[in-house]
Amino acid sequence: MSSVLGEAEPTWRAQRRSRIVSATVGLLREGALDQVQMTEVAAAANVGKATLYRYFASKQALFLACFDAFMDELCAGVEAAEHDVARPADRLRAIIEVSTGVLVRHKSFLRLLTRRKADLDDDSRRRLLAGRERLMTTLRHNLEDGMRQSDYRGADMDVVPALILGMLRGAIIADSAAPLKQLSQTMADLVLNGLTASHAGPSAERES
Repeated sequence: MSSVLGEAEPTWRAQRRSRIVSATVGLLREGALDQVQMTEVAAAANVGKATLYRYFASKQALFLACFDAFMDELCAGVEAAEHDVARPADRLRAIIEVSTGVLVRHKSFLRLLTRRKADLDDDSRRRLLAGRERLMTTLRHNLEDGMRQSDYRGADMDVVPALILGMLRGAIIADSAAPLKQLSQTMADLVLNGLTASHAGPSAERES
C-alpha cells in the first residue's frame, strides 16, 4: 500500500531488505547465482523463507537488487573520490584505487555479470547501462578538469573512460597475483602516463 501511495518505506523494512541483499551478495562471493538457493539466503539473512519472498518474489528480482547495491557502492566511491579537492591526476588515482577495491570485493558478482551479460533481460540491461554511464560521467568530469588545468593532454571523452572501465574489469577478472595496492597503482600509472605524456604534432615530428 505504501508504494501505491508513494510513501517512504519504513526504516525497519528497508533495513531488513538491505540485510537480505547483503546476505545474498555474501553467498554470491562463494558460488554462482544458480547455486544459491533461496533457503540459504533466508537462513543467512535470518528471515523466514515466506518473508524473503515478500521482499523478492524471484531469484531474478534478488539478483537485480544485488546488482543495484554493487553498482551504488562502486559509483558512490568513484564520485566521492572525484569530488575531493586534490588535483585531477590525484583524484584519478583515487578513483582507480577505490574501484579496484570494490571490484575485488565483488569479484564473483563481477564474473557473474560478465558471464550472463548476453542473457540479461531488458530491465537488467537498462540498469547496467545506467550504472556504466554514471561511471563514465564521473571519469569525463575528471578528464575535462585535467585538460582545463593543463594537467592532461587532449583525450577522447568516450574512448578513454571506456578503456579505463574495461581495464579495471579485465584486471580483476584475470585474477592477478599482485597485491591490491600494487594492482591499482600499476593501472593508475598506465592511464596517467598516457594522459600526461608530451605530445608532439606532425609538424614538430617533421622538423625533428
